[in-house]
Amino acid sequence: MASFLYPIIHPIYINTKIETKLLFSPRFKIIKCNNCGYGFYDRKISMQILKKYYRNIYWQACGLDKSKYYDDNLFLQNNRANGQYNFVKKELDNLEKINILEIGAGSSLTSRMIKYKNKDKTVTIDVVEPGIGWTDYYNAHDINKVADFFPFPSRVKYNYIHTSHWLEHTLDLKNTTRKINELLISGGYLFVEVPNCTSDYFKLDYGDTPHIHFITETSLVTFFRNNGFKKIRSGTYGLTNREDCIYRNKKQKPIDSIYEEAINSVKYSVLRKNGENLRTLFRKI
Repeated sequence: MASFLYPIIHPIYINTKIETKLLFSPRFKIIKCNNCGYGFYDRKISMQILKKYYRNIYWQACGLDKSKYYDDNLFLQNNRANGQYNFVKKELDNLEKINILEIGAGSSLTSRMIKYKNKDKTVTIDVVEPGIGWTDYYNAHDINKVADFFPFPSRVKYNYIHTSHWLEHTLDLKNTTRKINELLISGGYLFVEVPNCTSDYFKLDYGDTPHIHFITETSLVTFFRNNGFKKIRSGTYGLTNREDCIYRNKKQKPIDSIYEEAINSVKYSVLRKNGENLRTLFRKI
């Protein structure tokens, strides 16, 4: 993508778990492209250690309370789920049935939103999720867990694949994209949301454990265009990276015009320049 790469020393916060310390050091080197802005974590990580981290540590380190996700109204109220659904609604409306694969699903709120909004259609939800403890939740909401990790062997093809804040955690982007392409039917849709790593992202003390890839709109669109996908739309939403750092340091939840504008941007997919959430929709060529 570019003719010159240079290292950046980038501080991050880490979980106190020993496994996390072994995987992500307090300060590490990111190799960043001057041209497209893409960066990657310059440290060799074994898949075995990474799998252990996501299976046993990641959700626990986030302090996740899974009990709240059993609330049947939560996905209807969730800003991100609403915004992501609004982002892809036009294309999904044209499908007779919707066969979803969500990778790195967690609570799978957007997939549940898609199913709720399309009660007149057959909608199936398959998920890939390494985190332990989601089994009862998936059973309660008719969600089929098909694998712990991606890629996985499958004879099933999908017409919609959903990934939200997952791609930046993968080891091999090239292989991941190839496998996604294989699982999509011709003309199928791929949604990708990742953190938008603007220049401010690298200047600020940003907590980004355990990201491996640092992605910009230019780099993401270019990458998928070069790997068998056509861009339908892309954009940035929510607070900027700088605004997010300012608001996170406040003790109380802010109520002002900037914060309200950013929340509405996420919830309704209203474009906001340099927003920290990068949303894209691609179609398999």
